[in-house]
Amino acid sequence: MTEGERSRETRARAETALVRLLYELREDEPFLVVLCGLVPEVLTAEGEDVVPEHLGTTDVDVLLMTHVEPDRDLGVVERALERLEFDPDPDEDGWRWRGQIDGFPVRVEFLCDLGSHPAGESIRPIGCRELAAANLRGTGYVARDFAWEQLEGSS
Repeated sequence: MTEGERSRETRARAETALVRLLYELREDEPFLVVLCGLVPEVLTAEGEDVVPEHLGTTDVDVLLMTHVEPDRDLGVVERALERLEFDPDPDEDGWRWRGQIDGFPVRVEFLCDLGSHPAGESIRPIGCRELAAANLRGTGYVARDFAWEQLEGSS
């Protein structure tokens, strides 16, 4: 599956994937923090046309678990991805999932920052058969300093 070029359209599809995932999780409310590609436009929302198109994204990066709640059952996230017909990338041990939004490929990637595990290891949360998070040092800091954002979109 080929990923799209970075553009406002691919960013919009990535955001739609996030909105749909959050809609599927509406009853469960796990603590998820979005980082990376979707963030620059949110941070510069006050200024028009401030973010160059190359800062768009073709995926959604989610901090799945940190030192905040490493023991939480996150099977609800895996089941939500399955309802959206996203599948784990067979080459990435469960931390990258692929699906379609409006006929175009979109990735959702899950990261964590657990000092109790080696960097780069894929960590499978409690309650998950296939969903994992790539243990990437430094990503956990976003759980200490983040902003709530209202998202709108179709489910």
